[in-house]
Amino acid sequence: AALVRRAFDALGRGAGSLGEAEMRRFAEFTGFDGTAEEWAEEFKLICAEGGGGTRVDLAAFSRLVNDEGDGGCYCGDDELRRLMADEEP
Repeated sequence: AALVRRAFDALGRGAGSLGEAEMRRFAEFTGFDGTAEEWAEEFKLICAEGGGGTRVDLAAFSRLVNDEGDGGCYCGDDELRRLMADEEP
């Protein structure tokens, strides 16, 4: 859980939630390679699954990275560490 929190904070630069641009960086890290329009639709779905709104909170992000099913973006500890390294300024 602590590693997921650190990855979340790295993506959001400590903002407390992730917007479309921050989540796109995460999506591209996990293999998304669609257009801006496709990403906008995917992000809306992620937000809807997270309870609505236009941003992703830590709880929704945690569910996403721990979901090994088709609707998730599972990331193991090594992947989360790489993501944090990629997000360092």
